Amino acid sequence: MLGKLPFLTEIIFVDDGSTDGTAEEVMRAHAEDARVGLIRFSRNFGHEAAILAGLDNARGDAVVVMDADLQHPPEVILLLVSKWLAGADIVQTIRKSQAGGTFLKNLFGKFFYWLIQKLTSVAIVPGASDFFLINRKALQQLLQCREKSRFNRGLLAWLGFDREFVEYDSDIRRRGESKYNFYRLLLLAMNAIFSFSVAPLRIGGAAGLVIVFLSILYLAFSIFIRLFTNIAVSGWASIIGLITLFGGTQLIIAWIMGEYVARIAEESRARPHYAINFKIETSFLRKKID
Repeated sequence: MLGKLPFLTEIIFVDDGSTDGTAEEVMRAHAEDARVGLIRFSRNFGHEAAILAGLDNARGDAVVVMDADLQHPPEVILLLVSKWLAGADIVQTIRKSQAGGTFLKNLFGKFFYWLIQKLTSVAIVPGASDFFLINRKALQQLLQCREKSRFNRGLLAWLGFDREFVEYDSDIRRRGESKYNFYRLLLLAMNAIFSFSVAPLRIGGAAGLVIVFLSILYLAFSIFIRLFTNIAVSGWASIIGLITLFGGTQLIIAWIMGEYVARIAEESRARPHYAINFKIETSFLRKKID
């Protein structure tokens, strides 16, 4: 593949605390080709932090971000570069299909993109992936976004530079198993929503107003029954139901507020996004693209 990319100046592998011998394989590749480099984390810091580390250390006029499990087809890089040479600042890929994806995972993905489009004003294209190209101008702006709860697809849309899109079919994972289980996907979705929208807070407030209004109606109805009818009102079931409803609503609103407060606390600590155990620099040589 390297021979098909004559403009390639460096490949940076980010080892996010793996235990499968990735670092040793990359070091052997570096011994054969000095364009191959490595950033090894001291532990697992997560996918978004790994992407940021690669972007922090990349030196080219344009940078391509992709997963190393070959679910992102390397041959698509040529198309990304052609779009960049035609004038695009950012070229994002859109996954048409995912080999080995479960029905529930695909359904969750569709619901997530529908929800985030409804809750935010950021134009995140459904199916967009973390396989993208970004030029130096846009990258310099992206690297100024240092929030801890990162969602790169949202940040790329938020930047507002000229974007082009390329569709691709995701291949099967060649080795190992994905660490992105449903729980991690849920956390990523929460980061995306809470990082780009305050709608959950407003929805919680609106829900509170609706419940207060319904409570007033119920209180008025209870007073009317008591004063103007002979219907016996025991009250036990209704009171328990109302207490449960109000308590649950308050807990949900408190949880939503807590998510925002937790992210504020995370930002206030100002810790680095990742810690590097060791790094192997590439032999970088800027090349002119014909």
